[in-house]
Amino acid sequence: MHKANEETPLLHPNVSDPSSPSSSNTTATLSNGSAFDNNAKVSAKRASPWYVISALFGLTFSFGALYAPMIQFYTVIFCYKYYRQQSDGCDDDGDIPLDNCAIPQVQAIVSEAQAIIVFLTYASTLVVASYYGALSDRKGRRIIMMLSTLGSLIQIAMFVATIKYMSTFGITLLFIAPIIKGLLAGDTIIIAAIQAYISDCTTRAERTIAFGNMMAAIFLGASIGPSVASFLLQETKSINSIFYMVFVIHVSIGLYIWLVVPESNDTSSYIAPAGQAKQTFLQRINIFSALQILWRASSEHASRYALPLMAVVQFLVYIVVMPPSFLYAMLRFGWTAYEGGLYFSLCAFSRVIVMLAVLPLLSKLFHRNKATPAHSPSAKESASPTRTTTADIRSVQDIRHALLFDAWMIRTGLSIETLCFVLYGLVTTSVGFSITGAFQGLAMLASPSLRSLLTSLVGPSEIGELLGAMAVLEACGMIISQLTINTIYSASVAVMPNLIFFVCAVISGLALLFSLFVHPAKLLETANEDDGITIPAL
Repeated sequence: MHKANEETPLLHPNVSDPSSPSSSNTTATLSNGSAFDNNAKVSAKRASPWYVISALFGLTFSFGALYAPMIQFYTVIFCYKYYRQQSDGCDDDGDIPLDNCAIPQVQAIVSEAQAIIVFLTYASTLVVASYYGALSDRKGRRIIMMLSTLGSLIQIAMFVATIKYMSTFGITLLFIAPIIKGLLAGDTIIIAAIQAYISDCTTRAERTIAFGNMMAAIFLGASIGPSVASFLLQETKSINSIFYMVFVIHVSIGLYIWLVVPESNDTSSYIAPAGQAKQTFLQRINIFSALQILWRASSEHASRYALPLMAVVQFLVYIVVMPPSFLYAMLRFGWTAYEGGLYFSLCAFSRVIVMLAVLPLLSKLFHRNKATPAHSPSAKESASPTRTTTADIRSVQDIRHALLFDAWMIRTGLSIETLCFVLYGLVTTSVGFSITGAFQGLAMLASPSLRSLLTSLVGPSEIGELLGAMAVLEACGMIISQLTINTIYSASVAVMPNLIFFVCAVISGLALLFSLFVHPAKLLETANEDDGITIPAL
């Protein structure tokens, strides 16, 4: 009989001889109680994070390319509407110089319209985030990605139709497009699906670096996209050329996901979490029901309330993710779009360096000589096509060590974030402001570790549902951010414009405080020498 010791995992992987008649029916039971067919892992191993990271680069390239043109697009549309009303509908086909649109009346209309469009986008996403999160667990991740790509194509087509046929459609399509986009798995949901895909095909030890590569792709696309769009706009003198480019990119991404990207989540042995199978469609689209997993799920390797605490941390981070730093720089230092472009490129480049160089180095140093395999597979196991992945045979100590690394990266990132918000409010020069923005790139150490830790606290069959809940929190956080951060800045800009950065520092500091209560579970060692098993204490 095999004798267990403190290095032995609580549940041994159930490895079968491929020659055995029952090998095809062998299942491995995870510590959270869910089961999956070992053959599913063979299929899942064919998937790689780089499949979706490359697609994500195309998406973020498109987002970056559209950022500045969309502001000009809204300005042109509402400027046309404003002057048409002033002329009582005359000269509908006349071109209006863009310089004539830089007036307070038009800017006020554009600002109000943008607020409504943002609200419609995230409100429609809220309605379906829970449903799509659970759907990705039942049907796979690819279907969510393809639905989101279809929504983006419809939205872009509506924008092109609006600017080409303004006299026919008016501004109606501008407010219909974000609703359709949100209902067809909006941007926050596709990001959640991509995170679920990465979680499916990585171990806990690999996941933080994989999410770091994901964040690097996001910022790399966000830094290159605006430059390409500016060049194209300068050559063509038409906003439509940007929309056409983005449309082609999304068509390519859709075909790539459909024809090339393998499914990471084997759904043939999917087991619905307790109570979820009997839910109706209305219950599944209830935004509050999406958050139930935060209290229902738990991990024996982390403190009891780790999951809800991490959700609160992520929610607070969403609130301060888009402070009005550029508006403040325009007011304080007289920046224009040129200086703003250089500033955002610098910030994005610093984040790419952190994700591709700093985070992997810290991970290597932290994990050096720490991870010890709990079980060395024999030659027969190595040859078996149903051998489980490394995640299933690591010792309890290794899992705890990975959780500890993520926890410290989160605390480090949030500490730097809080410090940088304070520095934003204190610096008095343009150079100091830019250096602070570059230094804030180190705060991105928290982002991949947050995602890695969250997905490590639930079972494989609940990852999609969890990331659906995260999409709900992101949408709520962005809506609250629009209603609070921007409102505070508007109210204080005339008296104390830097007040908003100190408010953001307080919110980020609160997130740091919550993160201090997340740690690996304490271990209770049994005194029985016969089993020698180490049991995690919740």
